[in-house]
Amino acid sequence: MRAANEQLTLADPRITERKVDRELMLWNENAGIYRRRGWLMLSHEGVRFEVAFLTPVVVSAGTALLATACVRFDYSNYDLWPPSVEFIDLRDGSFATPATRAVVPTDEGPRDLLVDGHPETHRPFFCFPGTREYHRHPQHSGDSWLLHRGRGAASLVTLCDLIWRSMARNVVGVQTVVQALPPGMPIQAQIQIAQGDVDALPKGAAGGDAA
Repeated sequence: MRAANEQLTLADPRITERKVDRELMLWNENAGIYRRRGWLMLSHEGVRFEVAFLTPVVVSAGTALLATACVRFDYSNYDLWPPSVEFIDLRDGSFATPATRAVVPTDEGPRDLLVDGHPETHRPFFCFPGTREYHRHPQHSGDSWLLHRGRGAASLVTLCDLIWRSMARNVVGVQTVVQALPPGMPIQAQIQIAQGDVDALPKGAAGGDAA
């Protein structure tokens, strides 16, 4: 999110820097585990982190790695503000709609955390407490960031784990949808990433897992 008022410095930069350094320290403590999960730290500049989430899928020639989501975390004014979570293109950092949805199981059935069209950016956003986009949405005005601030909801590792479980770990394969059209029209084919309950699959069927 790049609203003009986000250029303001509202929190003490020294405090923000210390808290962001702690997020990086916590990441580095288990960097090997995160790498095996497919969490790829692309960059860390100041208060911003860029992380890609890779997942293996079985194809005819073996196993391929798919980047199912790539995210920029902006910890400006942390933790007076929660971090912004923006989906970006792995190649150049520009905004990009992710290739998968963000589906989590609930008692009421699957819930999609990826919501289209934030009122400020008009872009898909990760709708979950602990993200700036969630708390700045008018429908969540009653769920203040201050209620979550001391619970670790905005931790880099916590958010990465949630994104991984809802957008990468639950990828079960790739499917091709072919649509037959009237004679003379070219056949249309779409390649889609299939998501589901990876724990219900035979071991190794989804290309591997690192819980």
